Amino acid sequence: DVSELSKALVVEYGTANSAGVLAEYQAALSANSKAGPDQIALINERYESRLRDASRRGLRISVNYVALGLSKSQGEALAYALPKTWNQVFAEKFRIFADKGILGLPVIAADLDLTTSLGVLEAELQLRAISDGLQSLNTDSRYSALVANGSTPADAAKMLKDFGRIYFDPIYASVFSRSDELANVYRRDLELNLVEVETALEELNERIRSIIDIQGSGGSQDFGQPSAASGATAQLQIEGDALDQLVSLSKTASLAEYLQNSFDERSELTRTKANLLTRMKKMGGDGDGDGQLLSDQFLLTADARLSGIKETYANLLAAAQETARQETASLYSVASGIQAPKLIQRRDLLFIALALALGGMLAVISALLWPEPQAE
Repeated sequence: DVSELSKALVVEYGTANSAGVLAEYQAALSANSKAGPDQIALINERYESRLRDASRRGLRISVNYVALGLSKSQGEALAYALPKTWNQVFAEKFRIFADKGILGLPVIAADLDLTTSLGVLEAELQLRAISDGLQSLNTDSRYSALVANGSTPADAAKMLKDFGRIYFDPIYASVFSRSDELANVYRRDLELNLVEVETALEELNERIRSIIDIQGSGGSQDFGQPSAASGATAQLQIEGDALDQLVSLSKTASLAEYLQNSFDERSELTRTKANLLTRMKKMGGDGDGDGQLLSDQFLLTADARLSGIKETYANLLAAAQETARQETASLYSVASGIQAPKLIQRRDLLFIALALALGGMLAVISALLWPEPQAE
């Protein structure tokens, strides 16, 4: 029964160090037994944090193996198994210490038909995911030296880049230059995205111009001239409308940070716009023709190259994920061995000796007080 099991398994804060701090705390109270309430409060405050820190550095597991119907050795095994189970559940199953970036990368395994617009769109998504994954592996010193199929992440990234230029770009242009419903829908979606980006970019440029105008109008104010009497250590003298000047200076500093963020946002939008324009130009035409067909040998070679890149990436990713799992930290370390309570404690021996002594004394007293039998 779970309730009975929980009664027999008790987990609480405590380490061997806490006993030493507790003894020191008791000694401090004994040495200041005649101190006032304020002094006692200071002692309690000083040792409270030390006792809490010492006790919370570890956990003490108590197993009542008798209540569970187990032997002593089985109780010891249960006490050791409990923290191992915690570590297995949280560190291995839930992976609370694992690298979410590496373990969260997708595995690319699906085969695609590069002669259709749907296959090319899915291939584009796969190539983008592989590129992001290889960049994560290559920028991490733990995984950048991994080798799979004779290639490191940097080698695989170069292979992917070459494949895009030599094989994927011609296939992309050939497929989307044909008359195809999915290609037309995709082209229309890119055009709408381009309009959205241009609108956002226009609004952002107007915002930047407004900020620059505000800064220009407030930047020409006179914040005072250095005093000639100060010599080599000239100081700024603020006179007259000092409050207005400080408020204006604060606004200018705040707008400077906002302006920098706006420039960063505009740079990101500009890159997005350039990417959309490049993808639309790669399609070529309006999609109302048959396009230029590529040879079957070229498509077979491209499919083989893509399969090789995906296999290399999958092996690199598997090796990186295994490395990440091996580096998983443990939730516990054994601080002390199993301590089983003795059936007879030292104080129990003292009680037994005292009882025997009292029993002997009572026997002697009884013998002395007992009346002697009368001889007839």
